[in-house]
Amino acid sequence: MTYEKFNQFLVELKRLQDAEKEFNVALKKFAGQFSFYDMGWHEQLTVNILREVFDDKDDWIGYWIYERDWKPCKKGDVKEKDGKNIPLRNNKDLYNLLTK
Repeated sequence: MTYEKFNQFLVELKRLQDAEKEFNVALKKFAGQFSFYDMGWHEQLTVNILREVFDDKDDWIGYWIYERDWKPCKKGDVKEKDGKNIPLRNNKDLYNLLTK
């Protein structure tokens, strides 16, 4: 898969996550705190497909999306076993990590 296609998928996934969050804020205002809409299964399907395509056994994709919440790592936040820094600031760095 090319970086351009990978990035397109991740940008769309992020857009859908953001839209779901906005929708849930509005739904909470109108219907109360226990009302929400969850697209989790769509999201999980997308992430699982990308994990499979990139043979992401270390779950870098999940780390980037769920643990980092799409936020860039600072230098030294992520390191290889030998202590070498792993850049993870954007979708391109993630792609490079997955394809090295």
